[in-house]
Amino acid sequence: MELDFTPRIRHLQIVTKGYVSSAMVGNYRSVFKGRGLEFDGYRAYSQGVDDAEKIDWKASQRANQLLVREFVEERNVEVFFLQDVCSSMLFGSLEKLKHEYAAEFTASLAYTILAAGDSAGLGLYSDSIVSKTPPAVGGGQYYLILKALSNPAHYGGGKNFADALKFLNSFLKTPGALVFVVSDFIGMSGSWVNYLRLAARKFDVIGVMVLDPRDRELPSAAGRIFVEDALSGRQMLVDARAVADDYARAAKAREAAVRETFLQSGCDFVTLYTDRSFVAPVMRLFEMRRKRWR
Repeated sequence: MELDFTPRIRHLQIVTKGYVSSAMVGNYRSVFKGRGLEFDGYRAYSQGVDDAEKIDWKASQRANQLLVREFVEERNVEVFFLQDVCSSMLFGSLEKLKHEYAAEFTASLAYTILAAGDSAGLGLYSDSIVSKTPPAVGGGQYYLILKALSNPAHYGGGKNFADALKFLNSFLKTPGALVFVVSDFIGMSGSWVNYLRLAARKFDVIGVMVLDPRDRELPSAAGRIFVEDALSGRQMLVDARAVADDYARAAKAREAAVRETFLQSGCDFVTLYTDRSFVAPVMRLFEMRRKRWR
């Protein structure tokens, strides 16, 4: 029997559209600009409003009235989301699991991108590529992205970030495409750093780290607790009070190492937390990039 994902898609659609505002779309358009301007037609010259230098004298002579050329921005930005759906993303100490938070982030930004007239695509990976949606434009593309994000069969399994980056480097054909790599970056292994550097030379890469509060620190009031490695399934009984400081230091060092690797590879990086909205950090990222290229 074929499963019906329509309710999940509708829920994600309703939630993510609530995050998107005209300000977010406008900020995105101003930061990630298209190739240039293209001619859109003529309109009548308005004295005191239009610069006289914009008058097209040949067209004005033919029409027997003063005309100015109008141009619109030619949108051609290609955006791709490479999103981690492995077992470590299925964790959450709050109402929202990391993979739910990440799905809302990706769906909201995809909606923003498509509303701006650009193309968006999606690749989901665990220990292999479980879903791929090539970049395209239009409302139908938004539905395809929601459908992939809403399918529970796509979630779970190990993490092979190196293979995911190899897939990215071969699958995405447009040089300079904008790539959001969305993951908790927990359990990283292998030669992923070299593939990240290769991707950063070909594309405009932004690392997006999604973390639950328990990824950073253990509950302060807890005594003995069971902890489990989401990727290996190994369990251990620990005294939370005894290891809390070491746990927090190790988590902080892991986050800093991943962030530094992305930055040194020429990528941007932003950290999101499931107990806070992603809107403000995303807007700050947009503003940072605007100032850099001003």
